[in-house]
Amino acid sequence: MRYLLLHPPLWRPGDVAPALETSRVEARAVGQPRDLAVADDRPTVFLLDSESRSAFPVDVMRSFVDAGGAIVALGREGETDVPEGLPTELLAGFLTHPTTPRRLLVAIRAGFREAAARAETARARGEAAQRAREIGELTRIGVALGTERDLKTLLDLILT
Repeated sequence: MRYLLLHPPLWRPGDVAPALETSRVEARAVGQPRDLAVADDRPTVFLLDSESRSAFPVDVMRSFVDAGGAIVALGREGETDVPEGLPTELLAGFLTHPTTPRRLLVAIRAGFREAAARAETARARGEAAQRAREIGELTRIGVALGTERDLKTLLDLILT
């Protein structure tokens, strides 16, 4: 499997299950907030249905997003916009009720793209930090070599 879709136990893939399988998406139920985590290196989306909002606190969702996951929320009947208690900065998508399987798939795929972009950004930042450390070390070595006047100490520095 290439992607991971986490969802509360009450939600069922139903009509979108064949499309998820075709797209190499593993759907996994998450019953507890502590189980909400980005798994391995796969882009991970959490599909939050309206009935399960209170079971997943904002700080848990923020940690999930900070770890590289993406959240797609489903609206309740009559909700025309993202509810006040659901921070929009944490959402990759919000679908009003009722939604169609096609709209749901589009939102889930957008979430996977966002999660993949976050993972790539984190990887690039890690590489940039590593390069900065290497350049700093090389600069320190260059300064030490350039300022040392004692030949024996200089040779020792070069060898180490």
